[in-house]
Amino acid sequence: WAQLGLKDDWTGEVVAEATWDDLDPQALEAARQRYTEFCTRGEPDARRHDAIRAEVASLSDETLLNKARITKQGRITRSALLLLGKDEAAHLLAPVDAKISWIRRDASNTTSTSHPFGIPFLLATDRVFGRIRNETMDHMPDGTLFPTPVQQYDAWVVREALHNCVAHQDYLLGGKINVVEHP
Repeated sequence: WAQLGLKDDWTGEVVAEATWDDLDPQALEAARQRYTEFCTRGEPDARRHDAIRAEVASLSDETLLNKARITKQGRITRSALLLLGKDEAAHLLAPVDAKISWIRRDASNTTSTSHPFGIPFLLATDRVFGRIRNETMDHMPDGTLFPTPVQQYDAWVVREALHNCVAHQDYLLGGKINVVEHP
């Protein structure tokens, strides 16, 4: 990295003290499901879908995470801990504060409620998304007299923003990810 004039990949470094027991089973299952969805995306052949699903289901956790480049030769990286680690394993990332804080503010900009979410971030982003008010509004499409109910925010866009926060956070700065919701 340094020879190319690039910063070191902090998240890609192996955490020597980390073990497979430091990973959350629910997060591992979610990673397997999302990896399957990724591998089958754009595949029109249903038989091929079934074959891919069967192949991914047969992979060990180690092989799956190696293929997804989240671990390195079966060793746990900081990225693996951030995305899939148990909250009690967060100390392995010290001095990083591996948290996403969801904060709701009222009209006078006073915090009305908040909630911290720890690792695994693969699951935490969905939990944060579940806290964000996404009210249903009536939309009147052209050519119709009947309104169509639509969500205020597109779920994909909000999740993409949350995932970008996780992916592009400079964890070495010591901050955490703050999601602040205003009226």
